[in-house]
Amino acid sequence: MIKILLVFILTLILLFTGTIGGRTFLDGKRQVGDKILYQEYIQAAGSPLHRVNRQVAFDGLKGRKVTMINVTDLALPTSEKGGRVSLLSGGAGYTFAILDFRSEISKGLNFEVVIYGK
Repeated sequence: MIKILLVFILTLILLFTGTIGGRTFLDGKRQVGDKILYQEYIQAAGSPLHRVNRQVAFDGLKGRKVTMINVTDLALPTSEKGGRVSLLSGGAGYTFAILDFRSEISKGLNFEVVIYGK
């Protein structure tokens, strides 16, 4: 009985997480008094048999320090898009961030970037 219940719970977890959306990237932690310093959508069409790469620098933060970067892949698993993001430089504790966006082969990019800070 316990095994059946465990399998049922794990199945629900897998189904639930599979329908939420794409990957999320977090750097840092939100703090009391944080404000949104920057928000942008990074979008690019896919190219057959190629990956789409974009490096984006966020340096117009007016000297304010970043406390958290939240990047959400807006592509749902059913849209067959998706990609990865990595922090190349800066980020939490700095006044800038350079992010690298990379799609899956033949897929595009569809990310929301929100940078918080003080």
